[in-house]
Amino acid sequence: SMFHQNWRKEKATRDFDREFIKTSNILLANQIDFDYGDEELLSRLASVDGDTLHVGEASYKAAVIPSMITIRGTTLELLKKFRASGGIVISYGDIPGYLDAVRKEIAWDFQRADDYAELVKVLQPCSPVIVKEESGKACTSLLHQIRRGEDWDLLFLCNTGHAVDEGEEGGADFIEPRALYRTNVCPAVTVSFESNFSGELVEFDPFTGKLLAADAKRDGSRWIIKTDFGQLATKTFFALREKGNQPV
Repeated sequence: SMFHQNWRKEKATRDFDREFIKTSNILLANQIDFDYGDEELLSRLASVDGDTLHVGEASYKAAVIPSMITIRGTTLELLKKFRASGGIVISYGDIPGYLDAVRKEIAWDFQRADDYAELVKVLQPCSPVIVKEESGKACTSLLHQIRRGEDWDLLFLCNTGHAVDEGEEGGADFIEPRALYRTNVCPAVTVSFESNFSGELVEFDPFTGKLLAADAKRDGSRWIIKTDFGQLATKTFFALREKGNQPV
């Protein structure tokens, strides 16, 4: 059993935590936004509507099952229903050997990713933001946040200055480098930003409060933005419903 006296100091526990942290950082490094799912909350607040999983007011197109020791029966049935309705369910790591904390061999027929590259490949099409360097590789030092308004969508991007999925491992911890050593720059990147608003794509200048023309073009339901990021730089873009509108 993993849980016993001093269990937090055990290698198995720390390895388990380290893999969970690594998986989270791999998703962040590839601009795949996510929330953690609590099984108790899922049992009370989750529902499936077509290919969408709803949890309270939030909605999702995909679910990732990380390494687990035990899984609730309610969670298992929810994920099966979500997958059967067209949602993406993919597991990575160890399959749970317990159902409701009782040892049981579970018929595990969910899609499995053999490595992180496969996990990212499956999930990335669901992401409203994809950032690539000139080489075509993911720009792993950028994090993003999206806000959606009545007449605009806001995209905030920040350069953390280091690859989010890399760092000095200290036990189960992932030690972030100090600001002095966050030196990564992104001289040329392409940002693919999904938005229903096709009027105009502008960049917000926080120093002047002005909206500036951005190097962007429309491609289907996405804006394709050409930009760059200096050391620890941030940028804010607005996709507007109508050209010339001022976001409020």
